[in-house]
Amino acid sequence: MTQAVLSRYRDLLHTKLRELRSPRQGLDGITVVRSADSLEEEQYRFDRDLAIVSLNHESSIVRAVALGLRRIEQGTFGVCTNCGGDINRRRLDAVPWTPLCIECQRSGEAGALQIADTWFPDAA
Repeated sequence: MTQAVLSRYRDLLHTKLRELRSPRQGLDGITVVRSADSLEEEQYRFDRDLAIVSLNHESSIVRAVALGLRRIEQGTFGVCTNCGGDINRRRLDAVPWTPLCIECQRSGEAGALQIADTWFPDAA
């Protein structure tokens, strides 16, 4: 991959990181709210659970983007962390922080690959 192409992906990853770190609902969405109406309280609980799932998802993407930037610096960007093959440019254009080629991603979704270990190699 040329330096110009890597620079474009680096810029995309930095933009995504800024977007994810910009202030929005954040922790305000997980505030415990009580109500005398049991249906309303159930709705508050559902909204709180949804906000927690959203925060977890965003933090996973932040980590994946940071790892993508690290792979650029290490010279391994665009190489599947599972099989070592090249990641298709169209896939990188769609999801520049992906560490997996499409075949390994599909295997992971089918349960044949432990994606969590691949996405977060530093995780214990």
